[in-house]
Amino acid sequence: MRPAALIFDRDGTLIEHVPYLSEPGQVRLLPGVREALQAAQAAGARLFLHSNQSGVGRGYFDLAAVDACNRRLIELLDMGPQPFERICIAPEVPDEPSAYRKPSALFAREIMHDFALQPGQLCYLGDRGSDLATAQAAGTGGVGIASGLDDLRAELRALGLAGSFPVFDSIGAAIRYLFPPPMNHPDPSTRIFSLAALLDFRVQAAAQGRRVVLTNGCFDLLHRGHLTYLQQSAALGDLLIVAVNSDASVRALKGAGRPLNSEQDRAYALACLRSVDATFIFPGPRLAGEIAALKPDIYTKAGDYSLDTLDASERAALLAADVEIRFLPFVDGHSTTAHVERLRDTGG
Repeated sequence: MRPAALIFDRDGTLIEHVPYLSEPGQVRLLPGVREALQAAQAAGARLFLHSNQSGVGRGYFDLAAVDACNRRLIELLDMGPQPFERICIAPEVPDEPSAYRKPSALFAREIMHDFALQPGQLCYLGDRGSDLATAQAAGTGGVGIASGLDDLRAELRALGLAGSFPVFDSIGAAIRYLFPPPMNHPDPSTRIFSLAALLDFRVQAAAQGRRVVLTNGCFDLLHRGHLTYLQQSAALGDLLIVAVNSDASVRALKGAGRPLNSEQDRAYALACLRSVDATFIFPGPRLAGEIAALKPDIYTKAGDYSLDTLDASERAALLAADVEIRFLPFVDGHSTTAHVERLRDTGG
């Protein structure tokens, strides 16, 4: 279920974590925060802010300083005078009784009551274990963002919450997980990724329990053999990623005169296919580094290959990542090289 409301932590999630922040001039947005919150708002989500500020209870600064820093955050977001429908500040130190200090679920319960939301419609986002412990206490969704000073994954292990909530390395990846763009978007260019963006895509797929299939090739002149092979690959999982050889690597593999189509045109043609969910161009000629980074669930290759004839570096990367390797039937009579030779023989 797409959340109807998001509760954000502040320090280390939206802005750089400055210990006991009290000066508005030290407020700096983390990369991608403005765009992520705008995307969440555009998706219809209500935005809230919940921050522990024990510096008040320790006497380091007062609530007016916290409010000044919040106003500076809002200025930097440039999303109007009040992008957050409510802001909750818990000023107590950890050992003091507190109604709202995270992991207290009181603020979340008030939001659910006042806005008539079910727990599944509310999601906490933060960089600390206490943020996700709050989500657990309230029974809401939760997403970790490993952008703060502490090791969030280690915190979650210590709290016994490892594996309970997805964790992303950026707020942009977290928002794309919560509000994924439709894979059938009419613009095929939205399915052409950089490797860095595709890693976010891969993490989102894993968090959603979706099996990712990876294949690669030159795909210089799409023909029935390619189309059949891609359809068969897609049927093995939930998402199909196609790695496209760069122009330089095609020349290295196929020789002078190839490719017939540029790498961008080849990636675009593949992105137009219903069976393909994502494409990216890799420098090549081998895919070992990309396999190690993406760690797909399944890797496919045409049936004219075998485990013994796979490139040794690719085979090692696949085995190291425990990837299932599938060799699919080769469609006889269909190859780009054969088509090119026939065209040359006929002067086409």
